[in-house]
Amino acid sequence: MLKLSLLGFGLLTVALVAPSVRAAVSENRSPSPASQNIDRQQRRISKFDFNERNNSNTEFEVYVGNPEKRQETLEESREVSRTLNNGKLSKEEKERVEQEKEAKSYYDRAKTRATSGDHIGAISDLNLAIRLQPKYALAYFQRGMAKYRLNNKTGAIADYNLAIEIESKYAEAYRQRADVKSELGDKKSAALDYDRAIQINPQYTQAYFHRGYDRAESGDNQGGIADFESAIKLNPQYVDAYRSRAIAKYKLGDKKGAILDLNIAAQMYKDRQDGASFDQTIAIIEKISN
Repeated sequence: MLKLSLLGFGLLTVALVAPSVRAAVSENRSPSPASQNIDRQQRRISKFDFNERNNSNTEFEVYVGNPEKRQETLEESREVSRTLNNGKLSKEEKERVEQEKEAKSYYDRAKTRATSGDHIGAISDLNLAIRLQPKYALAYFQRGMAKYRLNNKTGAIADYNLAIEIESKYAEAYRQRADVKSELGDKKSAALDYDRAIQINPQYTQAYFHRGYDRAESGDNQGGIADFESAIKLNPQYVDAYRSRAIAKYKLGDKKGAILDLNIAAQMYKDRQDGASFDQTIAIIEKISN
């Protein structure tokens, strides 16, 4: 017998999986100890980093108020200014452009460093970018991400605060701040941040999922299910949402609905050749089916 922790919803004791079912992926594959103990915040934070948003849930979201979009608008405005001035920039504008370029170069190098795991180096570069551009919301946000990676959670929240002060509709910053607040136990404030992120961007799939996660974890399984369903509606391939919805349904006594969701999740894991997650999910199905 083994203990399986699923997305923080409590411990479930599971039986061995039937060989005929397990053989669908591998006769000899078994979950590693690391896969049996899912670190909730690590799963969350990995979904948004310097890399493309291409985790196992494979989704790409455009955020209202995204500073990257704001930067594109600034560049377009500058191009209009050049045209109006016969292609020439004023001295002040030229200096500003040079500072922006230098800040962007530090920001880009920080991205490379963070991707390779050098979060201290990334913070150093982001500090330089911010010194050149004190209103660089993206830099504050990414510095917050790097600080979190170094377990400086209060520092991460402080940087998310600054990013939000600059860009009041920075949905991603609200969501990341909510995640850290939740991990620190400030569930009430985290809920407000999730609400705000969704208010800014009603298509923000992961904000629904994470708010639902917190709701279910705190005992509001109906609220959790509603949020998981919103996430699934926006992204039908969001496997974690199916699995989390299954657990919430099971806790409400809907065993049939739980098994249905778990079977959907198991098939997704099989298609992705994620044997460990497949085994975990099949084990839960075996347990609750008895």
